[in-house]
Amino acid sequence: MLVFSLTPEYYAAYVLYNHTMLVFTNVFFILLLLGLCAWMLDQFQTLVTMEAPWVKTPNEVLDQIAEKITIKPGDIVYDLGCGDAQVLIQLAKKNPNATFIGVEKLNYVCALAWLKIKKAGLHNVIIKKGDLYKLSIKDATHIYLWIYPQMVNKILPKLERELTQGVTVYSMDFPFHGKDPVAVYDLSGVKNKSYARKLFEYRF
Repeated sequence: MLVFSLTPEYYAAYVLYNHTMLVFTNVFFILLLLGLCAWMLDQFQTLVTMEAPWVKTPNEVLDQIAEKITIKPGDIVYDLGCGDAQVLIQLAKKNPNATFIGVEKLNYVCALAWLKIKKAGLHNVIIKKGDLYKLSIKDATHIYLWIYPQMVNKILPKLERELTQGVTVYSMDFPFHGKDPVAVYDLSGVKNKSYARKLFEYRF
C-alpha cells in the first residue's frame, strides 16, 4: 500500500488550485445563465411587441451595399435595427473618417455587434441599445434600414419629422408606401431570393 504525504506548501497549492477551478466554473455557469436569460427576455419582447426578429444580412450583398451607399468624411450614418452590425462594419472599413451608429433593441445581438466591432478593430462604430422609434436621429446624414414592411411604414413619420433636408435613406427590400425612391438598385448573387434583392434610395 502506497501512502503519499504532502508538504504544507504542496497542500496549500493543491487547495488553491481546486478553489480557483471551482470559482471559474461557477462564474462560467453564471455568465451562461445570464446570457440565456437575456436571450429569453429578447425573445419575449419580440413576441409581445410583434416586432421583427434579427435576420442576418446575406454576406453576398455586403460589398454591394457598401458600393451603393456614398459617404463623405464627417458624415453620420445610422443603421436602425442594426443586428450584428455587419453592414456598419463594412461601411466603416471603407469610410474611416465617417461616424457609424447602430441602434438595436435585442440585448444578445447588441453584445454580438460589439464583439464584432472590437474584433474588426474599428473606432468609428457605436452601438446604442434602444428603441429605433424613440432614439433621436436628428444628426443623421444617412439612414440604412432592413426591417419588416410594417416597421418601414411605421417609422416613416419619424423620418419625415426629424431628418433635415437632403438626408439619404436606404431601405433594403421593402419600399415606403406613398414615397417614390430616387433610385432602386438590384443586388445580384443572392442565394436566398426571398431577401436582399433590392436597395431603395430615398431623399428627404
